[in-house]
Amino acid sequence: MMTNRDRFLLSVLFATLFILVHGYQFNNGDQEEHLPYVYKLIDSNLYQNDYLVPLQTSQFTVRFYFAYLIRVFAYLLPIPSAVFLIYFICLGAIGWVVSEISERISKNAFSGMIAPMLIILFNNFTVGGNSIIDVQLTCTVLAIALGAVAFSYFEKGKMVFASALCGLASLFQLLIGLHLILLLIISSFLIVNKNRWINSLKYFFIYLLFAGAMLFPMLYLQFGSMSELESEKYFNILFYFRNSHHYYPFCFPWMDYFKTTFWWTLVFLCIRYSVKRHQLSNYSILMILTTTGCLLYFIGFTQLNLYPIGKLQGYKATIWPTLFGAIPVSIFLA
Repeated sequence: MMTNRDRFLLSVLFATLFILVHGYQFNNGDQEEHLPYVYKLIDSNLYQNDYLVPLQTSQFTVRFYFAYLIRVFAYLLPIPSAVFLIYFICLGAIGWVVSEISERISKNAFSGMIAPMLIILFNNFTVGGNSIIDVQLTCTVLAIALGAVAFSYFEKGKMVFASALCGLASLFQLLIGLHLILLLIISSFLIVNKNRWINSLKYFFIYLLFAGAMLFPMLYLQFGSMSELESEKYFNILFYFRNSHHYYPFCFPWMDYFKTTFWWTLVFLCIRYSVKRHQLSNYSILMILTTTGCLLYFIGFTQLNLYPIGKLQGYKATIWPTLFGAIPVSIFLA
């Protein structure tokens, strides 16, 4: 069994190898929209004639907590160093969680060593234009790290802590935390026989206590004040013109569907033929629930034209079974 020191070193190795394999980027890509918010907080004279940044900093946005977190770290370190440090910590946390869960279930240190390395190999085996871990610090990376820790508490039967951490994850990336808490609550509902409804409501209420500072303002901003005409224009621009690779299932690369199906099938087979299969039922449930959610999203968005459902980005949830699938596969291999 690994000591905490061993797992810490493994987490550092995982973070380092991930960056060496997939690379690291700063001040480009999605950060072109994330970091100017931070720069504006530091120097109010910047971007005075820009069309986006003054609007960002003058009202509440989905980047609010991310920007202020970086701003706090910027008091101690230059922004490039602060951003890299947080990114590295997030990578290490994800590596630690999957390693610890794998070893705890299998009682085999080799399983704990394999699991983080599988994430490096299968990082892009998702659908909907998302990787498990981005190659730069974004809101999603912070939310994935917090969600991974939440899942570790779920695995230990501590759903109160898991719900709170999902709420914190939603402060940085609302949908990441929301998808995970729904998956965990439904999984818990199916597995635990006692007080199902009461516990499910309790867990969601705890989630709302922590996520509400992002969830409620976003619900108002997204659904509160659009005319029918404005809504139609908005949906066409967002779903078809600007971000079809995140929203519109027919625009997702077919190779992404194939890769994800391949990985999930491998995970399912490893669960089916593992000596620990009775302890791995959570992972089968996770894949089934996510597949069901994606199917409902597909029908509602593409067949029934329920455009507001697009804002849920249902296929983003494929991140979670792909990430946690490393656990049963590593246990089987070990």
